[in-house]
Amino acid sequence: MDEQRFKEVFKDAAAEIVQELREFRGEFREFREETKREMDEIKKEMGQHKSKMKGMKERATAVEERVNCAEERETILVEVMETLTQDMDEIQKRVEYLENKSRQMNVRIYNVKENNDPANMRNFVETLLHETLQIPKEQLGIVAAHRSGATQKADASGNKPRSIIARFPTWEAKQQVLKAAWGKKEVLYRGGRIYLDQDFTAKLQTQRKGFMRIRSHLREKGIKAHVRYPAKLFVLEENGTRIFNTPQDAEQAYGLTPSARPKDRGEWVHQLKLLGWERVRNGSEG
Repeated sequence: MDEQRFKEVFKDAAAEIVQELREFRGEFREFREETKREMDEIKKEMGQHKSKMKGMKERATAVEERVNCAEERETILVEVMETLTQDMDEIQKRVEYLENKSRQMNVRIYNVKENNDPANMRNFVETLLHETLQIPKEQLGIVAAHRSGATQKADASGNKPRSIIARFPTWEAKQQVLKAAWGKKEVLYRGGRIYLDQDFTAKLQTQRKGFMRIRSHLREKGIKAHVRYPAKLFVLEENGTRIFNTPQDAEQAYGLTPSARPKDRGEWVHQLKLLGWERVRNGSEG
């Protein structure tokens, strides 16, 4: 091939290569621009997702803080309730003790008809006790006496007459009256049976009445038992005396199904603490 022909072939080949390079550069430019657009879209979407994730994380953190705050408040409230309950129990025990102490010189007389009660109730009660228990009036020395509760027409309406509360000068004088009454098979006054007992608060009376079921059960078995102040059951057995603080303990000891035990404040607080613990635990498991 001559030189002229070679130059023409080389020139044509070079022109084709240059053309292909131009086309490649154009295609590459388009590819790069398209890739850049796609990357920009991906970055944009990632930015949106990142923003959403950040928002979700912030909301999750806020929710967690509220939950922690609520749990902390719940714990504090239960602790406060427990403290207040303990304080209330101590105060009520103290008040109950003082009220019963203030009544330790009193005797309650039940079932005395209240038709035409005399103006001087103290003299009336002294005469009543002298006639029914044969105790000299000078040994009684009643300080004061009155009907309990509001005035009512008991006999006319069919209601039980209000009890009479009599206050004695000494504990010994009061005990003399009670022993004399309890030593008789029955105390009769104007054709009706009357009853004498200690003057306890309503709460203590309820506690003492709680032993009635077990006392009746023991009486049927020929076992002697009595309730002592404030509210304890003493059971006299051949081998000695057994003491029970609650009716339920005594009932269980002598084969009876224990009666329902009233819940005190401590048990309610304990249940609240358990419920609070369950809520925290269940929340943390999720």
